[in-house]
Amino acid sequence: MESLKLNSGLALLNSSKVSSDAREQLVMEGQALVLESVGMAKNKALSKAQRPTVDFGSSFKSASDYEKYARKWTDDVLHFCAKKVNDFNGTRTSRDEKATFTDPRLAANPMYLQLMSSVMNDVLYTTTPYVVNELVGDMVSTVTTPKGQTYTAGITSNAVFQWYDTTWTSLRSVPEDQLYHKTIALNPTPRACRGRINYYQMVGNGLNMVDTLAALAGGYGAMIMRIFTDAFTKAAADTTYVPAALTATGYTDQNWAKIVQNVAKANRVRRTDIIGYGNFLALRKVLPDNAGLASAIMMQLGNEYFRNGYITSHDGTMLYEITPTSTPNTINTTMDDVFPSDMIVLAARATERYAPMICCFEEGGQGMLNLTPGDDVIATGNIEVEQFASLDIAPAFASRIGIISSVV
Repeated sequence: MESLKLNSGLALLNSSKVSSDAREQLVMEGQALVLESVGMAKNKALSKAQRPTVDFGSSFKSASDYEKYARKWTDDVLHFCAKKVNDFNGTRTSRDEKATFTDPRLAANPMYLQLMSSVMNDVLYTTTPYVVNELVGDMVSTVTTPKGQTYTAGITSNAVFQWYDTTWTSLRSVPEDQLYHKTIALNPTPRACRGRINYYQMVGNGLNMVDTLAALAGGYGAMIMRIFTDAFTKAAADTTYVPAALTATGYTDQNWAKIVQNVAKANRVRRTDIIGYGNFLALRKVLPDNAGLASAIMMQLGNEYFRNGYITSHDGTMLYEITPTSTPNTINTTMDDVFPSDMIVLAARATERYAPMICCFEEGGQGMLNLTPGDDVIATGNIEVEQFASLDIAPAFASRIGIISSVV
């Protein structure tokens, strides 16, 4: 699960050599700044909830240090795009003279906006996987399919051949078993979002482009989380995917042990290969309920529990917090959770083949961004932002999962 963490992404970028190509260098710096912004936002939310912050590998000494670099990067992008256009038109551009690369007429120039959207696209394309992984971790594996085509995934049966008592003369009379393999079809569907940024605020009022990119990445992540949750909760309610032996209502030590054991048996793995996924509100309920040992146990777990807000392992099974995500239309009001806050999912670690859920992107449809001049852009400064993606998410529960619901 560490492969796409924010800190690993930042470490990789920080260790990269400075590129001699101006555009490539802008993209690398933009990636680091967006990941920084996402990490800062996560810690701000944790602090507001009076929970410990996390070390995501920050590259900056302070928030003001980050703001300074984000502002500089924004100006670097504006200068890069303006210089390409001005060179084509035979107009002078100087990085030391801001007026030469912030002319209002640039906001109406299609070539200028195409260059800017190209840089933004490359930054988003490489940072959104980290953002999505923060949300769903090993619960989803990703595949791609050619444009307009269905992706068919073959799911291997987890059954085994059964043995029967017989005699030497009746060997061929025992029941015949067959391993049933199933296939699932994923049909990527277009998704889109629209918004606007104000050119004058960006060039004159300190609005940095990194915040816009972080907001786009956050919205993209919320969209993935919503589709994932819809598909997952529908599949989890289907006894074909999750039989009764793999479900329990309410958290108790006994329910936890039963579901962990059954998931391990169903997937033919050890308990230590199982991971419990859930919202923070659910994970904090996972505690030993042995009254006779409660005081001694809590004395041992106290520091870990108060540092993280929950224990990170129980009965040999790791716990993994699904980053809380609100539906975009309630983020400033009721803050409705996308993923259920009273559910814990127990699943085997993702295999080389498939995780419990599959996300299929149409080739080129992982996320595309387009900038166009708004109506009367010279007067208003409004630039239209459109972002597109084409994907589908479906269950692949050959790796059986367990569900503990109503964890309150």
